[in-house]
Amino acid sequence: MIEYREVDASYKGEVIVYEVTTYDTYDRVILKTKKTKYFIYTQPEKYTCGDILFVSGKIEPLANATVPFGFSPKLYYVSHGITGKLNLEEIRYVDHQWTLRSPRQIIKQSFSRYPLPHLFYTMMFGDKLTLDDRHVYLELGILHLLSVSGIHLYAVFMFIKKLCHHLDVKMSFQHIIMLSFYGVMCYLHDFDLGITRLLMIALLSRFNAYFDLRRSRLEIIHVVFLLMLLFQTELIYRSSFLMLYLILVSLELLEPLYRKHHGIMRRWIMGMIVAVVLIPFQSSFSLLGVLSLPLMAFPLAFTYMFGALMTFIVPSFHTVYAEMVMVFEMFLTFLSKRTMNLVYGRYEDIIMVLFYMAIIFFLTSKTIYRKTICLLGLCLICIIPWLMRQHQTSITFLDVGQGDATILKTPHCIAVIDAYRGTAQYLQNQGIVAIDYLILTHSDTDHILEASEIIKQFSVKHLMISAEDHGYPLYHQKTKKVKSGDSIPCGKVNLKILAPIGPSSSENNASIVLQFTMHQEIFLLTGDIEFETETKLVETYQHQLKSDILKVAHHGSRTSSSSLFLFYVKPKIVLISAGRSNRYGFPHLEVIERFKSINALIYRTDTQGTITYTPSKKKSKWQMCLPF
Repeated sequence: MIEYREVDASYKGEVIVYEVTTYDTYDRVILKTKKTKYFIYTQPEKYTCGDILFVSGKIEPLANATVPFGFSPKLYYVSHGITGKLNLEEIRYVDHQWTLRSPRQIIKQSFSRYPLPHLFYTMMFGDKLTLDDRHVYLELGILHLLSVSGIHLYAVFMFIKKLCHHLDVKMSFQHIIMLSFYGVMCYLHDFDLGITRLLMIALLSRFNAYFDLRRSRLEIIHVVFLLMLLFQTELIYRSSFLMLYLILVSLELLEPLYRKHHGIMRRWIMGMIVAVVLIPFQSSFSLLGVLSLPLMAFPLAFTYMFGALMTFIVPSFHTVYAEMVMVFEMFLTFLSKRTMNLVYGRYEDIIMVLFYMAIIFFLTSKTIYRKTICLLGLCLICIIPWLMRQHQTSITFLDVGQGDATILKTPHCIAVIDAYRGTAQYLQNQGIVAIDYLILTHSDTDHILEASEIIKQFSVKHLMISAEDHGYPLYHQKTKKVKSGDSIPCGKVNLKILAPIGPSSSENNASIVLQFTMHQEIFLLTGDIEFETETKLVETYQHQLKSDILKVAHHGSRTSSSSLFLFYVKPKIVLISAGRSNRYGFPHLEVIERFKSINALIYRTDTQGTITYTPSKKKSKWQMCLPF
């Protein structure tokens, strides 16, 4: 068993509040020291930018992504210059000083009394959209329009430029207006990547024209990105930085393709270029999104941004803006439900490199024969990883925090057993569009949180629930209640239902218990059963319970995994799904000692991340996504 040990690092001294981000029930506060930055969580509106605090506490190291293609806290925070989380032992207010960010924070907080859609803060202050708000834009593949692209500012600027042209405003004054507009928005967006890039390109373009340096726009783009890296080296860790660079360079290099076109055709070709460039960064390709992008991009970005500006200047406009956003999002939701998504999953880094190399060879090839070969190679690069995933046999125990999610894959069947936080994202990143069985062992939230979302996003053929648990929500999907003695055929794997056995005293004890054989290895998945159901299983099945791999019940709670139950199961390997530093103290020490006493190898998602078993005729293997 791999044990995680915290690094003995701590901080004690004065810090300044560098940034405050407000969420529904808490604030994330970034603290700046002389050498680095840390973050803490506090009560809402307790601190503001410029507050000087005395703090002491232990520094919690940042975790890597513990789910394949999942979110990496370490990469995210390092890319923002943040070293780690500070677990506070003491915090004390000392003083307040003015900082460059203070006016921005005051302006932003002044709008908190209005019921504004979150999109307002995205447009005016560069805040990220919430997961719920992001969904419709992700479905259509147009999320980049509201984030790194900066098109919302460019659309408003083009409106101002045309207005100045009709009013016969001098060109020199137009440049001053443009730079002032970009400068103010850059400050309000806290020098966000997309907006900073617009300002720097505008400044260098004016510098280039004024001194007649005759540098191309492509050269200016390269200089801007180099300068950004020199001043903020941590940007190299941001995928958005790479995405923006690839988009701008591609549009510039492929300018001959749309040079002679105007209007919608020009924007459609540019939209297609952007869509192709972003393929490796996404898990699906929206055909409707690409086709409608030229029609939606400028009107959508302009309407959102112009409405936000009007609300910023005249706060009473917020009701109109909220209605406007609601109408647009209703229309986008209507489109997203009818979109044709080509789901292929996320690519490994090596596949991404090969993808862009194939595009470069295609563009530089001068004969039809070579272009055809490159195009064929590009198609194979995109298709082969997807085909390999579809024909893979594996069982994956996802690190979903303090919850459960297990994915069983065979060439002809996919079963999802429980669905806590992050399950839907993992399935999408794997290129999965259809699920044969969604099995919810019992009705606790830490096992069914994303069930409804999965039913909406994926084609779920069968939804299986426990016959003895009556606490499930009402799903808009036909359900089948299963009990002891039932079986579920999943490709060549037959899932035998061992429990529930009759009525139970709680939802936990009414959990579905599964046993199946995969390549001569017997797996036993036990939900959240406790001693009560373990005793029933022993009485009913006795030595038939013997299994090689045991998915431990109730996250390693002391109320489960009794010595009697383990005597009959005799597992060689046990797997525990638990959240890192969870408030329940799972897995309990006495349970770990029970596993050690029977010489079982222990795998834990809280210390080893997502754990995947891939059987093979030559040599089966266990893979882990270690957090540290």
